[in-house]
Amino acid sequence: MPDLRKSVGAYDSSEIYTALSFRTDVAGTAYAYIDYNQYLRGIKRVGNQIASGLFGNGTNLASSVVVESGDTIALSGKWFHSNDVIYVKWDGVPVVGTVTSEEWLGISPLNSTIASSLGSFETTVIIPEADPGEHYIAIEDSETRVIIKILVA
Repeated sequence: MPDLRKSVGAYDSSEIYTALSFRTDVAGTAYAYIDYNQYLRGIKRVGNQIASGLFGNGTNLASSVVVESGDTIALSGKWFHSNDVIYVKWDGVPVVGTVTSEEWLGISPLNSTIASSLGSFETTVIIPEADPGEHYIAIEDSETRVIIKILVA
């Protein structure tokens, strides 16, 4: 199946999918047909916050996920690329605006894990030394990056 590389929006959203249909035919005669629902990636848990659906790309949890350097927080997600490596990255600086795609490419992961065959993962990360303020955590597989904002006290 193709990977549409999509994630849910910047809020706690229900699990959304895109319906795909595949058909094989020879000279206009259908021989096989299948419908497939590709769910959009999302984050189920960030620290003490558990989504009723999934947190999507750009979700701001800075008012509810407050951590300190050295804290360990749990992360989990769903619908990532099956059996793919999941990297958890940290912005590394106090955020003013956002972190660019180029900046994310140069950041070393805090942790990595492997998505299950259904695309789910669970892991923990230790918050590194950081200036107080809002910071971004990026969770990415080989196709998509989901970014969540938290607060360092």
